[in-house]
Amino acid sequence: MPSLRRLRRFAVVALAIALGAAVGVGGVGVLDSAVGSTEPSASADGPRVTAHELTATGTESTSSTPSDDATAHTATPAPSEASNTTWREYRLVVVFRNDDIQPSHEFSTMKAVDRVFVTEDVPVTNAVIPFLDGAAISSSEETCTYLRELGRRHPDTFEFAVHGYSHENRAEFFGGSEFGSIPYETQREWVAAGSEELAACTGTRPTTFVPPMNTYDENTTRAVADSELEVVSGGSWFTRSYYGETGVFRNGSAVHVASTNGYVSNWTTMETKSRAELEAEFDESYAEGGTYAMMIHYPDFDTPDRRADLRALLRHAKSHDGVRFMTVGEVGSRRSNGTLVRTDEGWRVLEGGA
Repeated sequence: MPSLRRLRRFAVVALAIALGAAVGVGGVGVLDSAVGSTEPSASADGPRVTAHELTATGTESTSSTPSDDATAHTATPAPSEASNTTWREYRLVVVFRNDDIQPSHEFSTMKAVDRVFVTEDVPVTNAVIPFLDGAAISSSEETCTYLRELGRRHPDTFEFAVHGYSHENRAEFFGGSEFGSIPYETQREWVAAGSEELAACTGTRPTTFVPPMNTYDENTTRAVADSELEVVSGGSWFTRSYYGETGVFRNGSAVHVASTNGYVSNWTTMETKSRAELEAEFDESYAEGGTYAMMIHYPDFDTPDRRADLRALLRHAKSHDGVRFMTVGEVGSRRSNGTLVRTDEGWRVLEGGA
């Protein structure tokens, strides 16, 4: 939707000023090919999960650290033999977040982008706007039928997150925000209504909240928790300034999974990154270890060449050892239940189950 692109450009331009002042879907056709698509088919370039299995056992430390992305020295919890689980080491947790899912806007492009994640077997969090231009998303039968069927056919690939309320710029908070600096009672009402609306549309209750413009405040995390959501996902540029944290961390009553990378390099000109730039950024994150959380907007992938760049990035990530793909919600859930633990080299994940 052109207005959303203009809004994103405005938010980023205003952000430069703010940071300077800041302190420290149709049933059977769910994934039909887009018209004119010449994208390559999927290939078995690598496993969805690559890891090193642990043999050490022990008890996890209960001490907390200021940041989950800071190095945490913890003993390895003992795997449960009864439930056939194993602790495994990963260098990088990789997350993809696809924002601005909405009715009647570049629908064929949305389906084509979804198809890339399906054929490459990489999970993604689709952030859905619940009330765009005053209309509830559940009023779009085509969109909700598509999303519901997408989730039914590929439950391990797609997570549906609440993307704000109406995706409007309502405050000057950090250069532009729908939620930041808004009273708690209003935020609580918006988050709860958005969550209920998304559940009505997709048939599943969301656990993740994605604030438009990547900005939010402590009242947002409180509203998220009070609405029975677990995770909030904004931008690392914002969380670094507001919370003094980036990537994955705990603060207040929610787990925060901040985006660390993006596809657009200049929000004023809408210039996008080249395939080489995308792969170089991934390699930098891999060398550091920790979290790579990529924010994309599906309308930006409106040509086969751009979707080929996305596919190439997914395959590049899969070609690395010690990479674990997750949705935003899985990261948050695992941080909460203790099955995702930060280590010196990356992450420790409890895999398997009964």
